[in-house]
Order: sequence, then C-alpha cells, then structure tokens
Amino acid sequence: MKSIEERKYKLELDIEAGLRITQHALNTFRDNSCRRAFSLSEMVLEPKSSSISDIFDNVFDYAVKGYTSAADCISLDDLQDMQAFLHIASSAMEFYEANRLTECENVFSAMIARAKLDLASGGYDYAFTEDGNLFISGYKDDLLTLSEVAFLANMNEKSVRNATHQTKDDRLETVKVGGRTYVTPEDGLRWLCKRRGFIPTDTLEVEAS
Repeated sequence: MKSIEERKYKLELDIEAGLRITQHALNTFRDNSCRRAFSLSEMVLEPKSSSISDIFDNVFDYAVKGYTSAADCISLDDLQDMQAFLHIASSAMEFYEANRLTECENVFSAMIARAKLDLASGGYDYAFTEDGNLFISGYKDDLLTLSEVAFLANMNEKSVRNATHQTKDDRLETVKVGGRTYVTPEDGLRWLCKRRGFIPTDTLEVEAS
C-alpha cells in the first residue's frame, strides 16, 4: 500500500515525464536533426508547475483524498485536457519505450470510481455529462470495475479479485455483465468502508492542498 505522499510524488513525476516526452516528439517533428533515442532514465525529473499539473492536483485531491471542494474546481474542459494528455503522452511513452503514465491513469480512473460511489450513495454528485453528452468514454455510473474498486481501496487488483471468492468472509459481491465482472456501487461502498486504505468522500469544504 502506497502512502498518499508517495502516490502524489509519483503522479508529479509522471506528469513531468509525459510533458518531456511529448515535447521531444514535437521537436522531432519540427526539426528531425534532434531525432534520437529518447531515454527518461538518463534524465533527472523534478516536478514543475503547469496547467495540466494543476488539473491533476484537483483530481488527486478528490479521487484519492475525497475532497469535494477540489472536485468543484474540475471543469469539463479540464476533463478533456486530462484525456488528451493521457492519450497523447501515454502513446508517446510507449513509442519511445518508456513506462506508461500509470499513476496519471490510476488517478483518472479513481476519480471516475469515486464519482460513481458518491452518485449512488446520494452524496456528492459530480456530473460527467453536459446537455446529455458523455465526456468520459465508456462511462457507466451504475457499475464499478474491479480495477476501480482497487484504486479506491489502494490495493492491487489481484487482492480485490481474491476478495470476490465465495469462500471469503465478508466477500465482495459481484455481478456478471456480458462475461465481465462488475460491482454495484452499493456493494462496493459497503466493502470499501471496511478497508484500511479507503478514504470516504468528505463533503465538507476542505481546502485542497
């Protein structure tokens, strides 16, 4: 189990790596004289402030810490910027044989998972639609994936999957849809509330750091 501080620092490094490798690709397109093998391992990455890092800061404070005051700062334009960054930077990372931006992806998924729980529990309602248009591809507010449960529990997916076995005490109840395994938000919240790594949503106006 990673601490919040460890997850936040890894997120900051992921963002900086994504920006670096995207800039390298753009420079190569402009002037192929800088075409070369790109190695992040040879660089010293230090987190720097940027527009995309500010967006991820708010998402982290809602998704991981559970601060609804941070979610109120996330606009639909921010969601689009996040998705664009993940699609572009992650693809560039793979092309240049670097590691994927796993913490960025995890935080984004945890935000969606927490919003599903909050909506189902009648608490905080963060909308991923505008005028009926869906802003998150494949978003289903009625079911959680096992990986989404794992993000919220700060556990690995294998441990969560093990908790679904019939022989387990206080097992995580699941449903099958189209051959895939899901968890209802109600069952997910019941199970998560007994997990040490889960942080419930705080609807108080806590100032996000």
